[in-house]
Amino acid sequence: MRITGKQLRQILILTCIYFISTQLGSELNSENNYIKLICIPSGLGLAALVLFDYPLWPGILLGGFLSNLFIVKTTIPIALVLATGNTFEAVLGTYLLCHFKFRPALERTEDVLKFIILAAILGTLVGSFIEVSGLWFGAIIHEGYDFWSRFEVE
Repeated sequence: MRITGKQLRQILILTCIYFISTQLGSELNSENNYIKLICIPSGLGLAALVLFDYPLWPGILLGGFLSNLFIVKTTIPIALVLATGNTFEAVLGTYLLCHFKFRPALERTEDVLKFIILAAILGTLVGSFIEVSGLWFGAIIHEGYDFWSRFEVE
């Protein structure tokens, strides 16, 4: 598959938007930035693929990699695993939505349910599994890791 000039521009724009939205979203996250209550870039990546199709997935991968490297400040291997999880989440969510004939206008109740079940639950579940596995193997999280203490209100 050959990438056109237009697609390359879209990929670079998506990379920039992903990076900037990660920076904005980091204000909503826990102190260590690995754990996200709300991940704005995930929704933007999914929307980009649903609306503009699969060839834009490198923008999610690159944006996720650069975000994890420079904003989250993780190592290159961990940044790559996290970016892979981000990308797979959007690609899987898009695939499932397209397979089940989802209409992005969300005018029908069935489209809202498809979006919630297929993209918001299944897609993010698989992406999160990849990301958490990477954090586990990278020894960022470990047995006894106190997940919930990251969200305590002071």
